[in-house]
Amino acid sequence: MNELNVSKLIASCNSLEDAKALHGQVVRQGLDRQLFIGTALVRMYGRLGCVEEARWIFEKMPARDAVAWTVMLWVYAHAGHLEECRRTFYKMPRQDVVATNVMIRAYAQHGCMKEAKILFGNMLEPSVMSWNSMISGYCLSGSLVEAREMFDRMPAKDVVTWTILCRSYAQHGYICEAMKLFENIPEKNVVSWNSLISAFAETGKMQYCVVLFERMPQRDIVSWSILFWAFYHYFENFENAEKVFNDMPEHDVVVTTAIMEAYARCGHLYHAISAFLEMESRGILPDSVTWIQLCGAGSLLHQSKLVANLITRNCWKHDVMVSTAVIDMHGKCSELQAAEFVFSTMPVCTTVSWNAVIAAYARNGNICKALGFFREMFLDSVPPNEVTFLVLMNSCSHRGLVPEGMNLFYSQELPSSRSMHHSCVADLSARAGWVTLDASEENIGAWTSALAAFIRQGDYMNGVDVIRRIVTLGNAKYALLISNLYALCR
Repeated sequence: MNELNVSKLIASCNSLEDAKALHGQVVRQGLDRQLFIGTALVRMYGRLGCVEEARWIFEKMPARDAVAWTVMLWVYAHAGHLEECRRTFYKMPRQDVVATNVMIRAYAQHGCMKEAKILFGNMLEPSVMSWNSMISGYCLSGSLVEAREMFDRMPAKDVVTWTILCRSYAQHGYICEAMKLFENIPEKNVVSWNSLISAFAETGKMQYCVVLFERMPQRDIVSWSILFWAFYHYFENFENAEKVFNDMPEHDVVVTTAIMEAYARCGHLYHAISAFLEMESRGILPDSVTWIQLCGAGSLLHQSKLVANLITRNCWKHDVMVSTAVIDMHGKCSELQAAEFVFSTMPVCTTVSWNAVIAAYARNGNICKALGFFREMFLDSVPPNEVTFLVLMNSCSHRGLVPEGMNLFYSQELPSSRSMHHSCVADLSARAGWVTLDASEENIGAWTSALAAFIRQGDYMNGVDVIRRIVTLGNAKYALLISNLYALCR
């Protein structure tokens, strides 16, 4: 491979696994010591959020030019490491306009407008990007007066300048100013339209979204996606969202996954699968999120089998997240053998995977099997988390297994002050006929759990004792439980 081909491969790399494989190949061929390739590797790791790998390559480079320094500066800024970004900036042999713009943007994104203003003021000839970074920073910090002052002082504006301020006005509720500024943009492009429509959607101004969308001279898939998300996510208007989806000239994986989620929430699995099959027919490859949404839709036995078959057919059964979602789906449909089979065929089982199979058995009343998996989890050296204990404790509580539930609570090496855990302990304690909780505001949820348990058992004496403790905390919103207890006592 020559240098140009390698740089193209590096630029197109989108996963950490591929990045490391490609990096290894570059090292084996001795290309990593070339300045151009080394800089490309730094940018690649920075784009993937791997700051330490980028820094290691940068520090090992035999020589660094202004581009390499600026790329490393961008990596820190992109990752939000302001202090490292600042340190690198002042270590640079020469701070040019591009590097200064990166530093100004980093300051602005962290709300450090005083530092950004000083840096901007020291520039002999600020570029349009420099001005835009300052205006964007003031907008992000809510200083619209300062942003407008800079906008008015700016000697030459591009469409980005107009779009930044216009969007910010809309986000802060200044509709008239936003629309007036938008109408004055000399050359609007599709990004300008999309940006303003998105801002109005975020602030609940759906009528403006629709009007602007109808006025657009041309639309791209982003335009349609924004309107779809406005109806579906911000306004929860599924009917209109579905209409927008059907009117879209093309669909991408994100929008299709969203409509599948919407169908699933409404219980229309076959519509969700139909959208998925249409996506496949158009050559759009589903991602793990798509499959997870399908699993969420498969709430009935015949539906779960259909989804599982689709996943197997498309060779996604070895993906950890997807397999975990399949286990959860089978568990909700009481297909415990199917859930265990998927779990047993997973190449790697994470804590979340173990939680899924434990919850499947616990949810279906087989607490012994759930506890068995919990013990296996320890033998496999997989650390449980708070969800693991909560699922098991809740199941023990419902099955009346007080000693087992209390043992779980005291055995966890996690902070035991979580309110949900205390609620389980309260319920277990009430079932055992004794209460050991502190009468504090922090544990009010636990007290109400104990009270509910006493109501179920008809244990009015302990129930009245708990009521006295709740009343001392002054929580009127739990009056319904209290009235229920008194109703039972009569």
